Amino acid sequence: MTYLVYLDEQEGKIDGEPFTAAIGFRVRASDIVKIRSRFYPRYNEALDREIRGSERPEAKHIQQMPVLHGCEFLKEYSDTVKFEVLDVLIKSLEGIECDFLRIGYFDRSLQNLMPMRDRNARINLATMNVGFAIWDKPDDDHILVSEFDKEALRKSLDSTYSNLSQYHAIGPNSMSFNLTRFIGHYYTPKSELGCQIADVINYCCLKSANPSSEFASRLSQYYEEVADRYLVNEIIWMNDRSKTRFFRKKNPK
Repeated sequence: MTYLVYLDEQEGKIDGEPFTAAIGFRVRASDIVKIRSRFYPRYNEALDREIRGSERPEAKHIQQMPVLHGCEFLKEYSDTVKFEVLDVLIKSLEGIECDFLRIGYFDRSLQNLMPMRDRNARINLATMNVGFAIWDKPDDDHILVSEFDKEALRKSLDSTYSNLSQYHAIGPNSMSFNLTRFIGHYYTPKSELGCQIADVINYCCLKSANPSSEFASRLSQYYEEVADRYLVNEIIWMNDRSKTRFFRKKNPK
C-alpha cells in the first residue's frame, strides 16, 4: 500500500504560550481521487447556492472555488456557507482510511537549544518528529507532499532528506525507519486538496484549545469529529513533560 503524507506548518498559542508545529494528513494514494470526486461537486453547490440564490436555473454553474486555508477560511462568504463546506469536507472522508498528525514545541521551551527567532530550526525539529511518527506502517510505502511556497518547511525537508543517497549507500538498516519504504518527497501547489485538508482540519484543532468566540467553538466541533483519527497530536515542552499538552488521538496509550 502507498500512502501520501501531506505536510504543512502551524504556529499558534495554547494558554498564551506560542508554539510551532508540523502538521499532516495521511491517506492512501488511491483514495485521494475518491475524496476529490466527493468533495468538489458539493463544494461548488454550496458556493453556487450563495452566489446565485434561490432563483438559479436547474443547470448549476461551475464557480471559482477558493483554496481553503484555515485562518482565512472562505472569508468572502457567509458563516452558513463556511460550515456547510466543512460538513462536506468531513463527510468526504467517511469510509476512507486516513489520519492526521500534529507535533510541535512550545517556543520558550527551546530557548536553551536554539535562538528564539530561529523559526526554521523550530520547524525542522517538529518535522523530524513527524517523519518518525508515520512509520507506524513499516510495510507500506510513503510519499511526502508539501506546498512549494512554504519556504521554512521546504528547507527543513530538504535538509532532513538531502543525505538519503548516503544512507542508501550505507544500507537500508542505517536509519530508525524502513528506508526502502520511503518513496520520496515532492512539492505541489497550494490548490492540492490534501494540503488544504491538512491545513483546515489542524486549524480546527488549534481552535479547540482556544475557543475564543462562537465561530471558534463551532470550528472546534469539526475537530472533535476527527480527533480519534489523529496518529499523534501533542505540543511538547522540552525537558518538562508535565507542561506538554496532549490532545486526543487514536489508540491512546
